[in-house]
Amino acid sequence: MNNQEKQNIISLLITGEKANIDLAEQLCKGQQIGFDDFLEETFLLSFWTDVLPSEIGKYKRKKTQLKHLISNKRFTFDENITKEENYFSNLTELNLGWTEINNIPEEIGSFKHLKELGFYYSNLSNTSLPESIGKLEKLEKLDLQGTQISSLPNSIGQLTNINYLHLGGTNISSLPEWIGNMKKIELLMLFGTNIKTLPDNIGELEQLVTLNLTESQISDFPKTIKKLKKLKTLRVDKTRLSHLTEDIGSLESLDTLDLDETSIKTLPDSIGKLKNLRQLSLDESQIISLPDSIGELDNLKRIDLKYTPIKSLPEGMGKLKNLKYLYLTGSKFTKFPEAIKNIKTLETLNFEDSKINCLPEWLENLENLQYLSLGKKYKLRKEAQKRLPNCRMN
Repeated sequence: MNNQEKQNIISLLITGEKANIDLAEQLCKGQQIGFDDFLEETFLLSFWTDVLPSEIGKYKRKKTQLKHLISNKRFTFDENITKEENYFSNLTELNLGWTEINNIPEEIGSFKHLKELGFYYSNLSNTSLPESIGKLEKLEKLDLQGTQISSLPNSIGQLTNINYLHLGGTNISSLPEWIGNMKKIELLMLFGTNIKTLPDNIGELEQLVTLNLTESQISDFPKTIKKLKKLKTLRVDKTRLSHLTEDIGSLESLDTLDLDETSIKTLPDSIGKLKNLRQLSLDESQIISLPDSIGELDNLKRIDLKYTPIKSLPEGMGKLKNLKYLYLTGSKFTKFPEAIKNIKTLETLNFEDSKINCLPEWLENLENLQYLSLGKKYKLRKEAQKRLPNCRMN
């Protein structure tokens, strides 16, 4: 059965009309697929009713247990929804993002088989989750993005199978100590929250791969951050961060470091230890210099320094073996920095809206340059085009 055939059957089911449901069952038989199996394996994408499971019960068969429920319309909890014999007793995914649901009752703890639970951008009036959330021992993914949640119950610390926790855009102002119990967590989204500090036991999250603190109130990191050996993405852009600890050099798996729009003026020498770093972004930050050790980042491919006060680049930068993209848009540079003259791998160089007023003698050294942006410096662009005929100018 292809996707279109599945969609046709779902379209019949969501009408709620008996004749259409019977027809859907016949179509399944025609495809040699059990109707019960189809209901169990298919994501029902929309519902027409305010209250579940009163209407969805029309689909119930003796052997069928709905395992996935995704709704994009109105939803409230029916008083019988959590009974053991209910159609929902084996539910593994409950996704009510963008719905008008406004309350999470204690009974949510009865969904013992839930692995994924999402209320992102819903109309929740709750400012906290019920304590019973701690009973969902199989839960792996919890998404509360964009809700009014401002605190989390201690019982959530019992959810030791969580690997995805999304609190971005909530009113959360602190992470409780129990966060250290979530040893399996790989993705922690805290952007747009009021969080100012991270607990010391954040270092216990040894499986953490992504930590997003964009537009939070974070201003510093605990020393234990150095224990996050598997962290690949760290985003602290648009925060109150004004310096980076030397411990940052211990994040040996770090691939992406985003420091845009921070007050950071310098980077620690230990930045050179991030051997897997591929992207470093400092756009619109207060950075005034880079350490010479940046040249030790053998895998670095992209550096963003757009609209920063930096006026020079360290000599060590010339040792970069894989740098392809360098953005100095809106910078204070009046001439091409000498540090880049031997970076043969450079493909994109952007000086748009900068103070560049001349081209270097060694311009042809950049033999792999494919794109050079000099903004409105038309004379320079014309000269550069002659010297680099295969390079696109802007």
